[in-house]
Amino acid sequence: MLFRRALSVCVVVVSLASPLFAQTNPSLFPRFGISAGGYLTDYGTTVRVDPHIEGLQGTTIDLEHDLGLTSSKTLTRASLEWRPFQRHEFELAYFRTQRRGHLSLDKQIVYEDTTFPLHADLHSKFDIDYWDASYTYWARQTATNGIGANIGVMGMSFNGELTGSVAGTTATLQQDATADVPLPVIGVEGRWGLGSHIATSLRGSFLPRVSFRDYKGQAYLARASAEYDVANWLGLGVGYNYLNVNGSADKPNFHANLDMTVRGVEAFVHLVFGGR
Repeated sequence: MLFRRALSVCVVVVSLASPLFAQTNPSLFPRFGISAGGYLTDYGTTVRVDPHIEGLQGTTIDLEHDLGLTSSKTLTRASLEWRPFQRHEFELAYFRTQRRGHLSLDKQIVYEDTTFPLHADLHSKFDIDYWDASYTYWARQTATNGIGANIGVMGMSFNGELTGSVAGTTATLQQDATADVPLPVIGVEGRWGLGSHIATSLRGSFLPRVSFRDYKGQAYLARASAEYDVANWLGLGVGYNYLNVNGSADKPNFHANLDMTVRGVEAFVHLVFGGR
């Protein structure tokens, strides 16, 4: 009996929603699109930079807990999309974040070749530049929905600097770690129009755990969004973004591990030019 009632409810919901899905949404697959937004992020980051002495390891540092870097911060994201042919689409996205921290250490920290002792007065910064470029083939594409497979590359660079002082003595260390080799990602994306003014999308990509030159690691990316078209060329939307990167760099003069998660709710503006 309960199953029959649930089935009846589903049938009614689908019946009521069918007219919405049947309406054409001209901005679901634009020829060109530009998106810009800001979102309040929640960070979780650990990093380790080893000394230049074989067999010794640096301290695994929780940037938010051990260094006092803020775990929440608003960052901006921008993307550009281009669909030169019916089922072929290219997209480029970028964001940058800068964080600063200041506290008195509650434990000793070894960061590359410098040891910061207990109770050192420590200033820290951690900057990230991230970009990804992708190609999507829309295997299914109608006026109201679509399903596609994508491949792409992602790149990320981070710059970390610790400056500490103890009893009038200052030890300064600055170390750049740049993932200057693009890493491949694969994924899927779906888009659905709810009537003629609402567009929704869901996308997921991942990097299998691979080794490439001096780098090895894995990554997971996900994004869900919904936007309302206030005009044929302008949409206002909200979305949720998730990024997790876990990897290491092993160069002749530099070895580091990074595990970072960035996630948060975004508000964005979407400019579109040319419909399906």
